[in-house]
Amino acid sequence: MNLEKTLMEGNLLIHAFTEQVFDVSINDLMDMEELNIKHQPIKLTKDWLEKLGFNWDYQRGYCGIDVNNSDFVLTEPLKMGEWQKNYAFEYIAGGLSKFVEFEFVHSIQNFFFAINGKKLNLK
Repeated sequence: MNLEKTLMEGNLLIHAFTEQVFDVSINDLMDMEELNIKHQPIKLTKDWLEKLGFNWDYQRGYCGIDVNNSDFVLTEPLKMGEWQKNYAFEYIAGGLSKFVEFEFVHSIQNFFFAINGKKLNLK
């Protein structure tokens, strides 16, 4: 999948050469492919979740963030089993437990925005 097609304004990436973190702007979205700007996604880690405002004041194996006095909670890798490689959001649909895993910072930013209508920014 083409990374540019999964990006939204405000997503965090790392510049491939300088390794500096930057927020994607509207201009970046228009220019990245045309100018062949070299960037890479940021691997979602505990440190990055903390930078986005998540905390571990939950049951062991979970982290979350307060959204309008409600919690948005993720399970830590391996919590659901050895097959779970990344942080995941669990939910119930049609009476079945389902989940979405997040490997990169921009993917949790996009999902969080889709679910809550709010952006996850650096704290």
